[in-house]
Amino acid sequence: MKWFTFCTIVLLGKMLHAQTHTLTCQDIGIPPKDIPFQIDAVQISESVLPAVGLIQSRSSSKTQEVVLGKSPEKNITEFLSKQLSYSNQPEIILVLTECRIAATEAGKSSVSDTFLFRCEFYKAPVNPENYLYTFKARNPMGSFDKAGDVVNNYYSRAILSAIDKFGISLSQHPEWVSSGLEEQKPVKVSVTLNPMKSADSIGCKKGFLLKANDYQSNDKDTSTKTVFTKMTLTYQLSATESSKELNLKIYPKAFFHKSRSWFKSTADWGLQLPYQQGIYDLCTAYGNKLAKAFKSANYSLGEYKSQINTIYNTVFNEYAEVRKTYQAETNEGMDLAQMALWRKKIDDLLEQSE
Repeated sequence: MKWFTFCTIVLLGKMLHAQTHTLTCQDIGIPPKDIPFQIDAVQISESVLPAVGLIQSRSSSKTQEVVLGKSPEKNITEFLSKQLSYSNQPEIILVLTECRIAATEAGKSSVSDTFLFRCEFYKAPVNPENYLYTFKARNPMGSFDKAGDVVNNYYSRAILSAIDKFGISLSQHPEWVSSGLEEQKPVKVSVTLNPMKSADSIGCKKGFLLKANDYQSNDKDTSTKTVFTKMTLTYQLSATESSKELNLKIYPKAFFHKSRSWFKSTADWGLQLPYQQGIYDLCTAYGNKLAKAFKSANYSLGEYKSQINTIYNTVFNEYAEVRKTYQAETNEGMDLAQMALWRKKIDDLLEQSE
């Protein structure tokens, strides 16, 4: 927390020397439309900071500090009143929960920075029981002559896209705003790990040993790597709803890509294969962990997509961090003493994940 506070102070200190650009919704050429609900109010969460981030136009050497201004709720409300025609019911509250430019490097503007946006929809009053839907958007900032107009455009489009996506989901879930919202249908869940159908994919499984002929020959790559292993940890979801219940079929997938995993003719398989096996086994362990997490969770109507995605992000982020540490501590397999220690750690992870 101290480190975060220090970095925030440094960043804000640098922003004070930048020109200021107030983030506002603007006409982006999308015709007004009717929607079958009413945005009764717009709220800004405490998690949204006034300082959005830094931008820089391609034709200028000066950065600009992007801020939300004094009344973003009023600005969004006025923008929506011009873009949308409301019906009288139901009344919905839009809560902005994230609006920032994620910087590649603190205190600097870069084409690799990303504009992040998130909002939530509620029945009044705003509380956990009345939560309905979450919308997220992200756009790379890129390089443009008028960076201020670009970030305004991203902001405006994100808000209109959120309205559209919520409207689609609301039409599919009328029970969200019915008087019996609390009377949820039963949710049935089945989880199937690695339903592999492609000959190019090897589903992760404890005990499977990678072989040199699982890789493709490649002497064109200019990196210093002699062997590259492509693993994927993801999931697919199928949801079917009837008048009686919601059926969720979740397919976590942890697999090795044969066509995207390669070696050079100089590869020392005796040294490299144990390291690549560790990468495969880590993906196996976290594939199992993801499947277990999906099976043990409770899901509800209107929230199951967000709930499933939260589970996935939690497990994937842990997997990515552990794999990064494995790579660094073993020097990509070159440190044999660390490889022996990590082999024990990975075996323990595999045992715990079953």
